[in-house]
Amino acid sequence: MKNSIFKLLFIVVFTFFLSEVKAQSFSTGVVDLNTAIGTTIELDIDTNTSLVTMTLSGPSDRWFGVGFGTSGMTSGADCVYISSGSLVDANIVGQSTPATDATNNWTVTSNMINGDTRTVVATRAIDTGDSNDYVFPTTEQGIMLIYANGSLDGSTSIGYHGNAASGNRGATVTNLTLGVDDVIANVQNNKTVVYPNPTNAEINLEFSSSFGNGYVNLYNSIGQNIYTEEVNALSNSVDISNFSKGVYVLEIVNERGQSETKRIAKN
Repeated sequence: MKNSIFKLLFIVVFTFFLSEVKAQSFSTGVVDLNTAIGTTIELDIDTNTSLVTMTLSGPSDRWFGVGFGTSGMTSGADCVYISSGSLVDANIVGQSTPATDATNNWTVTSNMINGDTRTVVATRAIDTGDSNDYVFPTTEQGIMLIYANGSLDGSTSIGYHGNAASGNRGATVTNLTLGVDDVIANVQNNKTVVYPNPTNAEINLEFSSSFGNGYVNLYNSIGQNIYTEEVNALSNSVDISNFSKGVYVLEIVNERGQSETKRIAKN
């Protein structure tokens, strides 16, 4: 009898837990990589399907690519590039040409040229289980990206991108933020909505009606509190235009002393 009651209680609790679990979607929005030639990337992550959708755009007359989760040519880091019009799944091997993965885990759903711009849309699992592949995050946080492209018009096959002064390579940090449906859910669940993220100017804050009076603290990458401001309206803003590029942590505290944190990126 006791075992039956325990099993029933377990089923009830487990069913309740499942009903509370909600899949979420995250997006980087369109991220400018090399603005001189128009390379961009957008990453959309859906925890319901466990898939990431990548939209990678760049000039149709040269190769271009991007690396994930690294700030430099770190051996073993995951990368993809468009060479001779095709998407290649690879990993970085120092300063040499990236090594092509044994299995291309990206599924290309679209590969089109409009004018002089090629746009490739591809999907893969958030975690492929392949040691060569980056595991995309499923929370609001920053993603380090590196990028490179051919140094000459017509260099459609991957090759040397040129030195740092050429402007054909670089690194950036972009941030995943909740999708629109999840932002609405956050408001309904009394969570603070922070947007746009990344930004180079003001961050807007939308509080629930129960937030009351409170304050925000902004911390840099080494944990220093570099900004504090009182907030008490249903919406407010934080100006970060005078701070350096990078990832920061915004602590939001309501009048009851309850706090939540958000990662934000200054670009």
